[in-house]
Amino acid sequence: MTPPAEPGHIIALFACMKRTRLFFFIALLAINCSLPTPVTAEVLYYLANFQTSEWTLSRSKIQCKLAHAIPGYGTATFFHSAGKDLSFQLVTYHPSERSEVAYLDAIPPSWNHRNFTRPVSSPTRMATHQPFSLQRTETLRLLYELEKGLQPTFTQTDAAEGTEPLYVGLSAIRFRTAYRYFQDCIASLLPFGFDDINFSLVHFETAKEELSEPAQKRLQQIAEYSLADRKVKKIVVHGHADWVGKETYNQTLSEKRSTEVVNYLIRQGIPKSMIQFESFGEKVPAETNRTEAGRQKNRRVKINVIRDDSADSLQPR
Repeated sequence: MTPPAEPGHIIALFACMKRTRLFFFIALLAINCSLPTPVTAEVLYYLANFQTSEWTLSRSKIQCKLAHAIPGYGTATFFHSAGKDLSFQLVTYHPSERSEVAYLDAIPPSWNHRNFTRPVSSPTRMATHQPFSLQRTETLRLLYELEKGLQPTFTQTDAAEGTEPLYVGLSAIRFRTAYRYFQDCIASLLPFGFDDINFSLVHFETAKEELSEPAQKRLQQIAEYSLADRKVKKIVVHGHADWVGKETYNQTLSEKRSTEVVNYLIRQGIPKSMIQFESFGEKVPAETNRTEAGRQKNRRVKINVIRDDSADSLQPR
């Protein structure tokens, strides 16, 4: 029987191997292997190799996605949507209901002995039953480490019982070329997103239905976004008036304003079948009609863009 390792040997081995959590665990295995009780635990490390590592770009005018399949584990994806910040998601094939602390380190590949492991972010609570997300700052750091050829690696516990360490790595193989195309895609995104154009209001002068220059610009944005996003299924237009004049006159005026907006959207390429419109005259004021400021806000057309989130926004219309 092999005698147990001396305490001094254990301390020295841990000091030598503690640079990464992976090496730390291997060191623990090495020590335990010298003890009388056999050890059956294994290191679970999910990482694409040279043959399987791929980075796939999906692009449109409203979203860029750079996805990386991790064999046996799931998918890592970088996102940048029009009007929003860069982000990252990690999705697993085997979700767990537990929420646990995960660590993210940049680890050099096995052939690179010049770089050292370093943390990418502070320990983060990771719920594996839903996508694990990083916001802009940490996502940029992740991209930076990959571009340098390092392997950002998540350390967590297994999804079964949570008793064994599990490592999930992002391979830098074939990353740089795909990243260049991802950057090009980001540069070509629309400068505004869905939240910027939805629930838009265009206002009118007293007793007028003509569109102002700001109103035309906003309608151009609504049309451009709606044509680029396949999720957009309907545009709802509601026309309103203040209470200056007779009720029947204001009803007709609100109808003219709605029609002006609808016709402008159609001229921008929006199919007529996508547009639903209704006019309310002076019946639904947004503010009091007793002040000029209130009446100005009531002379309006409201545009609501309706999306179907089950559709794929990356597909052209």
